Amino acid sequence: MPSITPRIGKFRSLLALVIVVLSGCDEAVQDTYSYIPAFMYADVEGKYYIASLGATEQSDIEFQRLFDDNMDVITGYYENKTPEDKELNRLQIKSLPVYLIFDTKQEVLRTDSLIEVTQFLSKKKSIH
Repeated sequence: MPSITPRIGKFRSLLALVIVVLSGCDEAVQDTYSYIPAFMYADVEGKYYIASLGATEQSDIEFQRLFDDNMDVITGYYENKTPEDKELNRLQIKSLPVYLIFDTKQEVLRTDSLIEVTQFLSKKKSIH
């Protein structure tokens, strides 16, 4: 009568290999898909949430001024001067600096220009 012990050993080895491979795949998938954190969406209809990533000291001062001047159409902002690769990958950012504007449902503007952000907000401000 043949022994089943060698088959069980092979099965366990194969199962262990599959688990190791799949656990590594999960990490790679999580780093490449686009994911916008819920806090980045505006919480008031008709207003916007702004994210600034990789800004310089000078553009940071201009960004703060922009925020102060447009508080009536902005619900909040997120700023990170030195984002990690993981955050850049999740937001699908290829170069810095970048400014992202969100309404309550989606990203409505992505640019590297504070002038474009100012123009966008000015148009929205004139509607209100």
